[in-house]
Amino acid sequence: MARLLAAEMGTICCLSCQTFGVNKTHMRIAEFFVPLLLLVVACTSSTDGRAPVPEDAALSVALRGVWCASDDNGKTCWGYDHFVDEGLIEACGAFPEDGKTFVLKGRYELRGRESCLTITESNTPNFFPVGGKFCARVLRIDKRQHTYRNLETGTEHTTYRVPETSKRCPGGA
Repeated sequence: MARLLAAEMGTICCLSCQTFGVNKTHMRIAEFFVPLLLLVVACTSSTDGRAPVPEDAALSVALRGVWCASDDNGKTCWGYDHFVDEGLIEACGAFPEDGKTFVLKGRYELRGRESCLTITESNTPNFFPVGGKFCARVLRIDKRQHTYRNLETGTEHTTYRVPETSKRCPGGA
């Protein structure tokens, strides 16, 4: 279907070219490039109606702020990731399974849609050792939700944007 549409668009373009006195070489170029251009647009457009995931510096801007880790779609939060500025993240919370608290800081790097965090400070070195690394691929991000895949385990997680004033860290960290 897409190929047929692309071929039809190329033919229409070339008929228009003839009307305007464009030579056959230019028409052949148009016959090739118009379908190719349509194919590129079709392949890079989002099929689920969502905007494409930003990359690199644009992703850094999209991540900036506080994100809530939640088991009930953001109604309550058991942890927070605060992307403070380009490259700096602070995280805190209490694990829902056992109530153990955590506070950590780290540096993150972005490459395309992938983010890698290196922990620089941690109050729970058994869970989050200093120097430990965590990498994820951002699957979707918008003003409300951030969904990513853990590159080590393959599991997907969604966090929810909250105002900075909503962040509740153990011990006021």
